[in-house]
Amino acid sequence: MALSQEDVNIVIQEISVGVNACDNAAIAMIGWDLVVYFLEELEYVWKGRRNFITLLYAVTRYGILLELLLQLFFPTHSLRTIPRCV
Repeated sequence: MALSQEDVNIVIQEISVGVNACDNAAIAMIGWDLVVYFLEELEYVWKGRRNFITLLYAVTRYGILLELLLQLFFPTHSLRTIPRCV
């Protein structure tokens, strides 16, 4: 039994709603973490010497947030799959 284009569109909409909820939850968690630990991060990471580890820290800490915010404002659901949040 083949799915019609309308059925496929409904499935894609349902998947994208779940993915958006996961993205929003991740943004909230990362935002909370940034607010809570901002002063410690400022003291221990950014007031020290800049090196490769500092760059690596920044990329991993803020790269994820940047990706999530970009997905929130410019969604590209064609690359998304159901197991993303599992």
